[in-house]
Amino acid sequence: MLLALGGGACGYRFVGQETNLAADIKTLAIPLFANQTDELGLESEITQALRERFISSKRLVIQREKTADFILKGKVKSFNTTSVAVTKGLLVTSGYRAVITIEVMLQRARDGQVFWRDEISDGWNYPVDVDLMRTEENKKEAIRQIALLLAERVQEMVLGGF
Repeated sequence: MLLALGGGACGYRFVGQETNLAADIKTLAIPLFANQTDELGLESEITQALRERFISSKRLVIQREKTADFILKGKVKSFNTTSVAVTKGLLVTSGYRAVITIEVMLQRARDGQVFWRDEISDGWNYPVDVDLMRTEENKKEAIRQIALLLAERVQEMVLGGF
């Protein structure tokens, strides 16, 4: 029965237990992402989410660029909000969808060789409130949720071998 559940050649594996990275990759640096948008703080939010995601996985040790085996670099390419819910009759927006697009690259530190590069987008809906401060808080929460989603996807790509 154990062979059926954990069989080697079947393509199944227990989530969270293995990576496809080379055995000599033990450390990773995640410097602050660049921000090409007008939305302040996106780079910090995404970089922090990535660092926390990799630290919590305990598969790679996060270090400074000077001592890491690999460097995960990136930039926030775009941030957009679009109306997704309009109150019928009044034509008043009652919700927005925020979408963030990042470009990310995994590079070997010792020689600069790029192993993976991709552009990834994700989004989150948030409600509009009559109180503008509440709407702004909702937008910030949406940004935080998008950062978490992007961090999860990037980590899966890096640890899964792209």
